[in-house]
Amino acid sequence: MIWRVKLLAIMLVCIPIKLLPDTDSLTNIINNSKGPDRINARLEYAQLAAQTDFDGALQNTRIALEESLLLDNFGLAAKSQFQIAKIFIANHNRDSAEIYLNLALPLAKTQGEFNLISEIQIELGKSCQYRGDDIHAMQYYNEAIESAEKVDNHRLLGACYSSIGNIFRVLGAHDEALASIIRAKSNYELADFEEGAAWISYTLGRLYRNLGIINEAQKSFYESLNVYTTIAEVNGDSLGIALCLEQLGMLDLEQNNLEAANTTIQRALDIYTELQSVYGISNAWKNLGKIAYALGDYAKAKVLLQQSLDYKYQMDVLGLPGIYETMGMVLLAEDQWQAGIDTLKIGVDKAASNSQHQIQYNIYGRLAHAYEDNHNLSEALKYYKLQFGLQNLIVSNPVQFKLPELRGIYEMEQNRQQIKTLNQKNQIISLELVQQQMIQWGFSVGVIFLLIFSGLIYRKNRAIRAINKENETLIVKLQQEINQRRQAEKELKESDSLRELLLDIITHDLKNPVSTIYSMSEMAFDKFPENEYLEIIYLSSAKLLEVLKNTTFLSQATFGEQIPKEKLDLAELLNGIVKEYSGYLQEVEMDLELNIPKDLTITANPLIAEVFKNYISNALKYASEGKRIVIETLREENAIVICVKDFGKTIAKADRSAIFVRQTQLDGKKGGRGLGLAIVKRIATAHDGEAWLEPNLPVGNSFCIRIPL
Repeated sequence: MIWRVKLLAIMLVCIPIKLLPDTDSLTNIINNSKGPDRINARLEYAQLAAQTDFDGALQNTRIALEESLLLDNFGLAAKSQFQIAKIFIANHNRDSAEIYLNLALPLAKTQGEFNLISEIQIELGKSCQYRGDDIHAMQYYNEAIESAEKVDNHRLLGACYSSIGNIFRVLGAHDEALASIIRAKSNYELADFEEGAAWISYTLGRLYRNLGIINEAQKSFYESLNVYTTIAEVNGDSLGIALCLEQLGMLDLEQNNLEAANTTIQRALDIYTELQSVYGISNAWKNLGKIAYALGDYAKAKVLLQQSLDYKYQMDVLGLPGIYETMGMVLLAEDQWQAGIDTLKIGVDKAASNSQHQIQYNIYGRLAHAYEDNHNLSEALKYYKLQFGLQNLIVSNPVQFKLPELRGIYEMEQNRQQIKTLNQKNQIISLELVQQQMIQWGFSVGVIFLLIFSGLIYRKNRAIRAINKENETLIVKLQQEINQRRQAEKELKESDSLRELLLDIITHDLKNPVSTIYSMSEMAFDKFPENEYLEIIYLSSAKLLEVLKNTTFLSQATFGEQIPKEKLDLAELLNGIVKEYSGYLQEVEMDLELNIPKDLTITANPLIAEVFKNYISNALKYASEGKRIVIETLREENAIVICVKDFGKTIAKADRSAIFVRQTQLDGKKGGRGLGLAIVKRIATAHDGEAWLEPNLPVGNSFCIRIPL
């Protein structure tokens, strides 16, 4: 096997070659030394020159490979083949790179070069990933983890887990993606690898962006940008800066900040162009094309998208569906209806072949809307059904839809990690036992030594030891309490983070099916406006979409994040809420008076409506005997106070604060979970306001909220 590889490698290097000019110390070593020193110098030179002097770098590595094989130094031969592969990768030729990676791998294995083996397996995994072969990519990454673990190379372990997390992120498997990213972060920290930490922040930003968590995405991208900027100041490598700028620009685009998006992504394009990064340039063109489409500059959008498309076909099949999607929308906007439909269909086929289910889902929706706008309801319904069928796979588990092997590989890796963790624990326990024995032995020697001197000194020292032992016991107990408190705080913080992410994932996954129900019911109701059942479904789905939107805001409020605010007409807001409760008010025979001045505006998030809904709902449940509800406002110097007053039984003073605490109910009345007023308090806090209860004299209660102006 070795000689077969050797023969093939020599055949590959038998081409005209030339030495590079003597320009630095490396070429001096190349010209004046022999054997492994000269080979290593060639490889080091090739690594430095890969981007700027392709021919020179390739010639030196091929010479290094031939010299290694002539010396029967298969370790250096594998290293040379790997360096040739990296030169091709740097010049966007992964097909040629794979040939040398597959030659290098068996040689490296025969030499037990586990660092090199892991690096080769990672690059083979990336090649599979670029062409959409996630199964084989995952297998290579899993093998790379095993190789890196044998030499405790945490930097390579971080790279493996990061790549695995990226596979799951693209497939929409957010739980698995997050678990892999956390492992990558831990390994990069152990390796003290600053660039790895920056990459993890970037990857987390991509995950948060996929979930629509804008604030966290921006925070992660800026964290990554700061580290990459520091790195660039040291080594001049600004690729990480461009990656972060591109994602920040896309966040601006998604929030319709088109000018800011265009400026930021143009900055990224300038860096990509300077670095001659074809992949980066094609991505920037694609995103600038999206911005041009959003701005209505369809001619410019088509030019940019076509440029990106030409590059993507050469190296990035995963980028194709998004380009076809935008190109299709451009053609539809130009009234080239059939061309737009055909282009969207190409995009959806590309997404399906890559298992990019979220993009596939989005394009189905665009096709459905296009056919609906063209009054072809049968085709519109067809694509709504396809969208509906796909969403079950997206929500349940996109990894299972990809192939069962992907999850199997992931679970195998998890099991191996559990075994490794148990072995590490056993080693730690063994070390602790040895340490305890040494401490006991040392203590015994010390006691014997003290006894030699005299009985008086011994007695004195015995008393001191007793005091010290008591102090040590107190110190140990105190330290244990401190550690327990720290651990509890850490677990609470992690629990809050996981709860927040879980809520975001659930909300994100619910939006797709609810949006489909809303779109289809809207289309059906437009066709049959007299059908009461369709009207109820349509209005209910619209309401559910609003609830999901508010859930996102409530999550942000719950975990202390800033929530977006806007000018709201208070009278209009409250009138809408009262209308929702009109049927229930009639049922319990209660009147509701709304004493709100006209043209009174507040600066708040629409989520503020939940406060008044909770207050009114409580009055209907617990104060119906009072037969009246009154909503009034009080203008203060820097705030507005809104109170919902009932005329039922007055709540005791001792209970007025308690009812705003989660899972608190008075007298166990009327079921429920005791969450409503706790939510009210958090919403008020998120608005820098205050919620409270006071008596409504002579009888009843006044539930109030203060909102700063």
